[in-house]
Amino acid sequence: MKKIVLLLFVSIITFSSISGQESGSAFVGINVGGFFANKNTSVLYTGADAFSNYGVEDLFSNTINKPIFDNYFQYPYAIVELPQTWRYRPALDIGGHCGIHLGKGNAIYVDANFSSLDFENFFTVAIEDPNNQSPDPTYEQIPIFGEEKRMNINWGLQLSLYNENSVNAYFSLFGNLNSTRLEKNYFVVNGRQYFINHVFPGQPNVKPGGIGSGGGTGFGAKYKFNDQFTFDLAYSLYYSKTKMKEDFAPWGIHNGITFRVIWG
Repeated sequence: MKKIVLLLFVSIITFSSISGQESGSAFVGINVGGFFANKNTSVLYTGADAFSNYGVEDLFSNTINKPIFDNYFQYPYAIVELPQTWRYRPALDIGGHCGIHLGKGNAIYVDANFSSLDFENFFTVAIEDPNNQSPDPTYEQIPIFGEEKRMNINWGLQLSLYNENSVNAYFSLFGNLNSTRLEKNYFVVNGRQYFINHVFPGQPNVKPGGIGSGGGTGFGAKYKFNDQFTFDLAYSLYYSKTKMKEDFAPWGIHNGITFRVIWG
């Protein structure tokens, strides 16, 4: 990850230097937009034992937490349902953009975008409350959360479809390299956080995540505001592998919408 970011930083500085020497040949910019990750890896955050070292059920039954939960629920209780659907929330995407003009509205470019993905759901606990007038248990929904860091680096071509009167509509093709890291996964009972363990056995400092790859396409439109600045609104469709573990690296489609301010 650090080597990738360093390489991108050097590329931006190089492109900036070229732009200063040869006006219009290179450009740099900033990206702000939305990233819409597919749900494939979000299943990790549901608290299921199959995806964690110590999931929700383990944390409820261990000798440290069980007396706390017994006191909180007061009556016999049991986990009856883990999250049945899962997905990430739309995420803010921020990053950098650089490239070289090829003429006639065409360009080669590199993007590096960073996002923090959030997961929010709940699991259900049934409580056998003798004071309940109904024959059914009392149900309580316990909120469960996940936090994840993700970086996408895209490099490719912008091929102009229309380039007249300061407006350039283009089609893009790009390769993708992505880095993913699980940051937190926890649920909350009575205002207290209980962390679900995903750390690899024997590697206490290694969190799930890894490097994936893929490619994508998209389209966008640029408006040349003046000789220095151009505004760019773009849509990107990714098809890439997202690696969380050696045996869990699913492929899938992601979507992104980006607004750029470009210099050069």
